[in-house]
Amino acid sequence: MLLFHLPAFKKESERNERVVILLDTIIGQIKIVQIAGTLARRIVPYINRLDKIKKGDRIGIIRLGSRVDLYLPKKAVKKICVRKGDKVIAGEDSVAEVND
Repeated sequence: MLLFHLPAFKKESERNERVVILLDTIIGQIKIVQIAGTLARRIVPYINRLDKIKKGDRIGIIRLGSRVDLYLPKKAVKKICVRKGDKVIAGEDSVAEVND
């Protein structure tokens, strides 16, 4: 059987390698899905189950056309700071503002 990775932005990329991270936070549960793209093909997580992480911590690496989907609790979000397709730099860009 021939295996291949599709570009991460395509809906059909559901078969690509992915890592799902669920975080319990003070604003509710956050879900992060790292999806490997055509060239990356591999995701290297830096965290393990039950690790405690904080804002700005590195959680893993993927490269070359990969994608990260971020799901935030709707009730906690005051303002979305990015648009679909924006390039976001980890540790530098804010994705959303949350309610106090």
